Amino acid sequence: MHKKEIFKYCIDSPNSKEDFESPILAFSGWIVAEPNRSISEIDLMSDGGDFRYELKALKRPDVEAVYPGKSCIGFHSAISILDIGAGKYKINFKINGESFYLEIPFMDSISLARTNFINEKK
Repeated sequence: MHKKEIFKYCIDSPNSKEDFESPILAFSGWIVAEPNRSISEIDLMSDGGDFRYELKALKRPDVEAVYPGKSCIGFHSAISILDIGAGKYKINFKINGESFYLEIPFMDSISLARTNFINEKK
């Protein structure tokens, strides 16, 4: 990491190649920061703030192997696509108490899948 980079990350799932055939959507990925940094309070939140879901933190030995000595945390949760409203969402987190977020760039596909599941229930 360069000095200007505060963190690196990867959103493993959902990804733009998913068909969203299940009403359960997995959110998972990882965040890496400089050594001795505390990464905490990871959640999924809508832009309007009306939806907030805590993402479970977990160890990622695969990421730790690529970034030895760095602070590393994984996250994962399964969320019903029917609970997620339309609009933009982001993954929020803190590093040493400072807030950051990751945009989820393909929420339109998730919103369309949600609409399809709702229409199927009718």
